[in-house]
Amino acid sequence: MKNLLVLCFGFFCIFTSFLSLRNLQSSINNIEGLGLYTLSCTYLFFFTGCIFATSVVRKIGPKKAMVVASMALLIYDVAHLYPAFYTMVPAGGLAGFAQGVIWTAHATYIANIAVCYANLSGEKVPNVLSKFNGIFFVFYQSCQIVGGFIASLILKSPANKYTGLFAFNGTSYNCSIILGVYNDEEPVDQKLIYILIGVFTGLTITGITVLAFLLDPLEGQMKMKKAQGPFHQQLLAVFKFYGDRKALCLVGIMFYSLLQAAFIFGEYNKAFITCTIGIEFVGFVMMTLSFSSANAAFWNGRIQKYIGRWPLLTTAFVCHGSVLFTLLFWDPSPSNLPVFFILVIFWGIGDGTIMTQDISLIGYLFSSNKEPAFAALKMTQSIANFIFFVAGPYMCTRHKIFFVGTVLCVATTGYFTLEVIMRREERLKAAQQPQLQDGDKETNKLKAVVDDEQKIKGDGGDAAKTNA
Repeated sequence: MKNLLVLCFGFFCIFTSFLSLRNLQSSINNIEGLGLYTLSCTYLFFFTGCIFATSVVRKIGPKKAMVVASMALLIYDVAHLYPAFYTMVPAGGLAGFAQGVIWTAHATYIANIAVCYANLSGEKVPNVLSKFNGIFFVFYQSCQIVGGFIASLILKSPANKYTGLFAFNGTSYNCSIILGVYNDEEPVDQKLIYILIGVFTGLTITGITVLAFLLDPLEGQMKMKKAQGPFHQQLLAVFKFYGDRKALCLVGIMFYSLLQAAFIFGEYNKAFITCTIGIEFVGFVMMTLSFSSANAAFWNGRIQKYIGRWPLLTTAFVCHGSVLFTLLFWDPSPSNLPVFFILVIFWGIGDGTIMTQDISLIGYLFSSNKEPAFAALKMTQSIANFIFFVAGPYMCTRHKIFFVGTVLCVATTGYFTLEVIMRREERLKAAQQPQLQDGDKETNKLKAVVDDEQKIKGDGGDAAKTNA
């Protein structure tokens, strides 16, 4: 339990910094689309990191992998002091690759300490693993709440009002770039940016120090198993995953699961929040989103056993579809301040549900082949974000809403197709069960007849021996 809390606190410090800067990326580095290009590079290399992560973690161990990879996130923080294409884009790529390694190492470490704890306490491994991941999730969701609060407090200044600096906001944002009326002014007080980066850099250093000196390496019962097969076989297993019929049905929701997050922190923050009510509200809005998402994820597992999975995902799809429809026709104004928060509450309900059910479905359907399945999930998510951020500078917000809405429709169709396949398989199994039982009965009858015949023969033989 001590190692779990150390891991949670270390990740809390590191990702409070990283996630907060990610949410602000399109606002504080808005000149010539630098923020969006940085995010694009981050998720491109996140894809690469997922491919090599398993080999890296097994080579140097989860603890060392997390510590070394976290240093790349420290470089990402420092790069914000000198925001330019030659600093931010390479730093974003390095941070993306590091994330692939960090999340693989984190999953490996928690799985191993959960097994060790279960052996010592006598509890079931699945229950301990669920409890440990639940504790970690609370810390992780708190990152954006605390980080958003810090960012909002520091950036809350009259000098940081974006309102009126751009010719367009809401669904027309970025059309100003295409029309040639984009304003290149630097609207954020650079001194406040330096203070913000200083605070977040300090948090990252604290997190790395905690992991390096307080987290125990995997030894004894906690020691991880050796790699199964060479690297090329592990890589091939990941790509074979996409050949499964059920996996193809899940590709849409896998793609959408992180695309929707990219839209909300990359586009909603910039086009609706920053350009209308100011950058100082970004942190508060993201705090609301994280709180809503965490609550939705927490209650999902408890409600599912009563109503099933499909009503929950249907609710999530309806929530996101409704928000996208509202954004498409809404003309944002500072006088509509509560609406900005209400929309992210509904988006958070969908986000928490989709992220939870996505992982649960993959774990349930591919329980015997989890590692390639989860690697494929992360790669699909990184591709979604890469496409979104690369196309971002050349699209109006309205076009992005149409794009996200289209992917949502594909994800919904794929999921319900999967439900039909699963229900059909369940009916076939149920239909085959009586036949198997009838077959067993016939087999038992034949066996009984054979036993009776053998018994009669045996009795006859014994009688003959007696007469003799």
